[in-house]
Amino acid sequence: METKLKNILALPHDLDRTAALAWWMQSCYPDEAVRPILVGGAAMELYSEGAFITAELDFVGIVPPPVASDLKKAAFGRLGRQWLHDKESVSIVFHNDTLRKGERAVDQSFGDYPVLMVSPEDLLVDRLASWRHRESPTHGVQAYLLYYLKHGPMDLEHLRQRAAQEDVEPALDSVTRLFFKNKGQLPEAEYLGAWASREI
Repeated sequence: METKLKNILALPHDLDRTAALAWWMQSCYPDEAVRPILVGGAAMELYSEGAFITAELDFVGIVPPPVASDLKKAAFGRLGRQWLHDKESVSIVFHNDTLRKGERAVDQSFGDYPVLMVSPEDLLVDRLASWRHRESPTHGVQAYLLYYLKHGPMDLEHLRQRAAQEDVEPALDSVTRLFFKNKGQLPEAEYLGAWASREI
């Protein structure tokens, strides 16, 4: 396990490394039924094909004693729900024990690494909520990019249901309008940033 991690940490800081780290963390769990689910910024990095890079991996799940032991053996130190590898500047955070009501987990593959992660629809709703409720233009840009990249295979009915649950339907409508206004094309970064700031 430690040798695998050493090889992963030697990878460049990009999409492959993030996917490999998420896979490594989940492979520490002998029981697949309790594998932690990747959420947050690292899930956004994978779904956005590396447009956003993060050194923090956010999970939903528990850390049983054998897994905690594996993390300690791999030079991770614990600080509450956070596990830090100081030498490699890697942070693994366990936010909650389970996904929020209505959220789904899906298996996705990134090269050689299968990763269990929050669905793109639920991650999009999370980005919409941060955009509107926390007034974060960055999350507005991420929401649009995720919609743009995953629009085809998305479960739009589930997306609408979750947007209603989280009271972000107006934000989803803004994203949808921009998508169709641009005929499914990706606007320039400067334009997208200005749009996200204006639409808060």
